[in-house]
Amino acid sequence: MSKEKQRVFISYRHAEPDLTVANLLQRSLGESCSVFIDTGIRVGEEWGPRIDRELGESDFLISLLSEAATRSEMVIGEIRKAYRLGKERGKPRILPIRIRNRQPFSYPLNAWLDPLQWAFWETEADSASLVGLLLDAITQGELPPPRTGDLVEPTVVRFPPPVPIAPLEGPEATSESHSPFYVKRYSDHKVLRAVLNPGVTINIKGPRQMGKSLLLESAIETARLAGKRIALLDFQLLDRATQKDESRFYEWFVRSISGGLEIEDRHKAYWDDLVSYSQRCSDYMIGHVLKSVTGPLMLAMDEVDRVIVSDFSHDFFSMLRSWHEARRQAAWKKVDLLLVLSTDPYLLIDSDFQSPFNVGLIVDLLDFTYEQFEDLNGRHGPALDPDACRRLYELIEGHPFLARRALYLVASEEYRPKELFERAAEDRGPFGDHLRFHLYRLERQPALAAAMKAVIRKDAISDRSIRSRLLGAGLIRETQGALTPRCDLYRQYFGARL
Repeated sequence: MSKEKQRVFISYRHAEPDLTVANLLQRSLGESCSVFIDTGIRVGEEWGPRIDRELGESDFLISLLSEAATRSEMVIGEIRKAYRLGKERGKPRILPIRIRNRQPFSYPLNAWLDPLQWAFWETEADSASLVGLLLDAITQGELPPPRTGDLVEPTVVRFPPPVPIAPLEGPEATSESHSPFYVKRYSDHKVLRAVLNPGVTINIKGPRQMGKSLLLESAIETARLAGKRIALLDFQLLDRATQKDESRFYEWFVRSISGGLEIEDRHKAYWDDLVSYSQRCSDYMIGHVLKSVTGPLMLAMDEVDRVIVSDFSHDFFSMLRSWHEARRQAAWKKVDLLLVLSTDPYLLIDSDFQSPFNVGLIVDLLDFTYEQFEDLNGRHGPALDPDACRRLYELIEGHPFLARRALYLVASEEYRPKELFERAAEDRGPFGDHLRFHLYRLERQPALAAAMKAVIRKDAISDRSIRSRLLGAGLIRETQGALTPRCDLYRQYFGARL
């Protein structure tokens, strides 16, 4: 009986040179492996479930990582899923391939890919050796160490396209608040003022791609400059097993606090089976953390609402609320809580008196105003004349990520304004990667897809949880109780496909 072929999923951005390399690998690996590439999806087939199924059945994920691909929502989403599946089931193994890209990976890719070996492709001359490396890796389970000449240096020279005011930055490339393309909103000023005070609780809420993570990073930087010790807990990195296992979760939580504050982990001394996990955490904070850190400290928690799938989420959020209330005691006065979430807080905990999300400073991130959008356009050249600027704003309605992407594409001359508008709602158009990613998520969850269709038809959504998930995903907006698609671009695209 012949040995079953290894299953390989190729993840890439639909642009050159990524597309050329993807087709090359499909042909070259296809003789010895079962290779999936998304061009094989049939017309009319549900795209999202097929991607999900193929990833779940794959032994290897080959990810083609040009600099543009590292900002692709679909590429990042496929790597995220492969990483979680690998943690849970041991496969697929991720084989990252740098495509004309020697830049260090930024967050969150660096958390998943930095520990891995990678291969490199720059020209057609690298194709044969790349195929050989991948065949060896599929046999051995991982890529061999890179050659010395391929190592990414800590300091990398960038060569962005020239623009009038500054080197261009893609919509997901900016990671610092002093970027020339970062438009500060009123929420930024509120948060950055608040973190200068001792013992604050701050809730930052907003749907995907509203700038929550960037504001979090700015707040952390400001707090650090003010002399505060920081522990950043990123709930996006939790695997499903830890999300569902109370013991594993709380141990991860306290160990992350110790690691972030750079103090010794002594949680086992407080792990008394006779008391609840939340009590153990509180005892650990009082008995060890607050005694080990003499100055002010901040516990910053990103995507904290991911705990909602856990049976113990109510107890965990109640514990955070108790820590907020504990500032009546001197030891707790130096503790900041900075919570970032996208879900409606009322779905996380139903008691106002036990929720950490209705106390302290509560900041809802909003879309760009037209004046802020005009400002951003000016920083790109300007990229658009006044009429096109107004037209684009009406199409995307101030969506921060789409605004950054559109202006970047025009300023870098990848798209002319006329073509940008003509192809806006196409699968392979200027926003195609972003739109397909959302379609992929909707097709995986029929109840969400049906609700999105209802919003487009102007029908009501009775299920509060479904409504909140669409709001949290940034697909719809609520104005005076009425639900509408987030922007006209979404109305056009999803109206034609759902």
